[in-house]
Amino acid sequence: MLLYEELLLLALDNQKGSIHFSASSALPFSLAGAILTELYLQGRISIVEKKLVVIDKRVIGILLLDEALHLLIEQSKDKSMEYWIESLVNKINNLQDKCITGLLELGILQKEEHKFIFIPYYRYPEYNPRPEIDLRDKLNQTVLEHSWPEEHLYLLLVLIKACNLVNVVFTRENKKIAQNRLKQLVAASAAGTVNSLFAAELYKAINNALAASTAAATSSISCRL
Repeated sequence: MLLYEELLLLALDNQKGSIHFSASSALPFSLAGAILTELYLQGRISIVEKKLVVIDKRVIGILLLDEALHLLIEQSKDKSMEYWIESLVNKINNLQDKCITGLLELGILQKEEHKFIFIPYYRYPEYNPRPEIDLRDKLNQTVLEHSWPEEHLYLLLVLIKACNLVNVVFTRENKKIAQNRLKQLVAASAAGTVNSLFAAELYKAINNALAASTAAATSSISCRL
């Protein structure tokens, strides 16, 4: 699975097929951040002086990643992580549905149509629970270890924290340990490695984008009143 697919799978309620309430507000920005992180892991972008820089323009062959990469290439100037997270949320139509596509193709989720009055909507309960079980086991084991996790898991853990999924992902006995471990991992971003610098900007950008969106929504409601 790709990083954004793993994040979305963890954010979905297994039986209901809908997003856990705790993650609903942050999920669009976290998925956009996960797409950028996947581009980073694929060697297409890097971070230089807190700006995202395209270092390889070759297509990847995955529609959603290539769409995001094309948007970055079109931009004439290097921009911040926060700028691109907000841009992907605003410019990629049906972002969440596109992230779900791969999970449907892998046979991990199934698509169910429901109706509210006459308006159709969809739920995505799990069809094959084994991939999520294995992923959760790996994440729970990782937070119990004192060693630095490999880069994919490290960046996924940062996204889990940014998306308010700690209480959803980790077992009851590991939640407190996970909270403390993830705080350490995010704080360790000051260590100065490329991965940690990327993670620091990623975490900050998701939180800033969410805060800006919340403030705009609150202001809009206030104006109507």
